[in-house]
Amino acid sequence: MTGLESLTPIMRGTGGGIYVLEFADGAQYVGQTVDFVVRMRTHIRGGGRHHDPWRDVVAVSVMNVPLDELDVWERRVIAERRAAGIQLRNKVYNFGFLGPSALDCVVPVSRQQHWATGGGDFGNEQYSQAAQREPGPLPRLLAAEEALGIRDFGGGWTATGVDLVIEALALIISQVVPDAPALEGEYWTLSDFPATSGGRFATLNVGGLELAYFPRQSGFENGLDTVILNLPVGTVLKGPIPDVKRGMRTEFEQAELPSGDPCWAATTHYGLTVTDTVMVSTAGLVSADFGIKAPLRAFALDLMRAGNSSRFARWHSPELARRVYERVVDIAGEQRCV
Repeated sequence: MTGLESLTPIMRGTGGGIYVLEFADGAQYVGQTVDFVVRMRTHIRGGGRHHDPWRDVVAVSVMNVPLDELDVWERRVIAERRAAGIQLRNKVYNFGFLGPSALDCVVPVSRQQHWATGGGDFGNEQYSQAAQREPGPLPRLLAAEEALGIRDFGGGWTATGVDLVIEALALIISQVVPDAPALEGEYWTLSDFPATSGGRFATLNVGGLELAYFPRQSGFENGLDTVILNLPVGTVLKGPIPDVKRGMRTEFEQAELPSGDPCWAATTHYGLTVTDTVMVSTAGLVSADFGIKAPLRAFALDLMRAGNSSRFARWHSPELARRVYERVVDIAGEQRCV
């Protein structure tokens, strides 16, 4: 395919819908429009404020959908192509976009890429320094009656609920969030004992989305022993992505983690993106390798590249973060992976 001339006769009169551009380098772009001809002219000849003219389009596919469903279908097609491992040139709804990001000014792109692929070490010294800062008010989590009792969680874990939550947070933050102490409060936050969705012991927010949270009403027999993680769509649940409305989640179903361990999983549409929402045992997370470190790292970076955590900043608990840093320092040198 060369130029707009070959597209106009095909697309004239097709109205609006979803389109996919395929490029010579194998990348794709998913978009929506109410006028295919005008939009193609913008992409191929004009470019615009979002990109330079694209001269390397080799194929175009279109799908007519109702105009009031354009947003839903655009997100769905983007998510499906991301799950299939296709590199997209989209910026919106595409957390794998490799274009410029404000995060690049804080963490160089080369270090981001190294971190996402399993390498990189931001050092234990920064955690040690952060752990030594002036203590703040006691987090509500540490005073929660239901989290203070010592119990047997299985997997060799006999501890208080507080200890278990902090252990899991230390593991996730140190292994998933790059340069965590330096980016605290700006690109990630910890909500202490929030009332969200029936109440939680804590929530780890990364970028504009909750990456992990610990519900007060547990789905497991022992109680307190539940952590819910958001992973890139397609990590656990395979097959077509369910048509989930924004802000909604499908029912949890039995699934299998990359390690082969069982879990419960659902599909959640956060608006920002669609995720595999996974519910596992907290004790299991801190004592076994579930094989989710790589997708969690990649997803955390995608979220941070997409934006900061300003929407959650008012609920951030610096003291809870400091206590997590203390635990990171305590377990330094232990070889444990999420």
